[in-house]
Amino acid sequence: MRKFIRSKKTNAFLTEKGNWTSDVESAFEFYNDNQIREAYASFRLKACELYYCFGTKPSHLDFSFPLALWLKAFVIRRRKNHGERTR
Repeated sequence: MRKFIRSKKTNAFLTEKGNWTSDVESAFEFYNDNQIREAYASFRLKACELYYCFGTKPSHLDFSFPLALWLKAFVIRRRKNHGERTR
């Protein structure tokens, strides 16, 4: 499964340099959670979603998840793994 960040407003995908493209092949593919978190912070992303692509191109099988919600879950998982209390 491939992971991308996609704009909710335009459906464009994030590139490695922080630009947007409609071509998924030109988009940056995220391989781990830290890359996603770093892109969110570096490019100050808003109104985006984490887009899960099952094939080489977008299809009806793909799904997305609000990036802000995913990041909140990331922080909670990280705190639990480090033995910190969550709110």
